[in-house]
Amino acid sequence: MGPDQRPARAVRRKAFATQAHTGLTAVAREFLSHLDNALYVALLLLTLALTTQEGWRYQDVLWFALGWLFFLPQEWLTHVYLLHWICPARETVYRWMYRLHYGHHDLPNRHDLMFMPLWLTLPMTLANYLVFALLLPDQRATQAAFGGALLGYLVFEWTHLLCHAPVPLGGLWSRIRSRHLAHHFIDERRCHAVSPLAQPIDRMTGHRTRGEGDPGHTRRNERSPLCRVIVPGLDRAWTARARQRFAHRSNGDLHRSRLWLPAGERRHG
Repeated sequence: MGPDQRPARAVRRKAFATQAHTGLTAVAREFLSHLDNALYVALLLLTLALTTQEGWRYQDVLWFALGWLFFLPQEWLTHVYLLHWICPARETVYRWMYRLHYGHHDLPNRHDLMFMPLWLTLPMTLANYLVFALLLPDQRATQAAFGGALLGYLVFEWTHLLCHAPVPLGGLWSRIRSRHLAHHFIDERRCHAVSPLAQPIDRMTGHRTRGEGDPGHTRRNERSPLCRVIVPGLDRAWTARARQRFAHRSNGDLHRSRLWLPAGERRHG
């Protein structure tokens, strides 16, 4: 590893090493404590039950896989073009974007700002179902593909939580975490893929590193000044007011959800 790689690695290590470690059971509990995730888990189980009430067929697996694959470019495109959209200079729009994604870059250890809001995911879920219903040959294929897309979404949200959660990871999961923390703490304009199967999209689109022709170009390991704020020339008073607006939604403190607090400071319920 060359000397120019050390600063970036150090920032990622510091972002994780300062947290008190916990276990996967606690992470899963925190994942399901977010009602939106619990809703989509229930919807997935219902969809699978309806699809297989007469038993599994090999075609179900194929349609299920197709639905999952159909979700992967949506994950990437939504992150690049919607979540990182530079909003107009109006505080009302900024506040909506803060809940959508800006707040996650500002306070990455708040899971209430991490997971996608229902006002985005429900219309996208309905749109996916309608596409499958229009294009696929029958109701069973539609349900199987829809189940695959739902699982793809849940894997995305679970992987996203794991990338930030204070739990040790190894192998592929550790590499995914490293790339995602680089997105947060080094350069917000690369490493947009989150879930494991979406990782090749960054490489195929050149989003693993910035292009030299990009007016916002930085060297691979040079920290971007916008990685925590997203919006150039942001009025930080807007951020302070947005933090206060959403503060009551945290089950921990202003800066961290319960999962990231020291064990003695966590409250349950």
